[in-house]
Amino acid sequence: MLTELKKLSQNIDLLIEVSDQNRQAHLAAEEQLEDIRIQRDALRVHLEQVQRERDILSEKIINTQVRLNAILEKLSHIRLSDSPLDVRDRHSGESA
Repeated sequence: MLTELKKLSQNIDLLIEVSDQNRQAHLAAEEQLEDIRIQRDALRVHLEQVQRERDILSEKIINTQVRLNAILEKLSHIRLSDSPLDVRDRHSGESA
């Protein structure tokens, strides 16, 4: 009977030790999880900032393309109006 009580006491001590280890591991895991959540939130904020910057740059690119197309359109009209005859007439008019 005494040996059984001693064995039971050892098993209880072992269970308490395992329980303490599990509790410590659980607390460490919770701390890591909280750190990961903080990092995730920081990354979300950074991602939103980068997305806003991308949208601004995209809008600038679109505006620049529109302006460039308008310039190219004007240049094509100027070139069409500067036919070889017009150019010769201008040069002969300047010489006279």
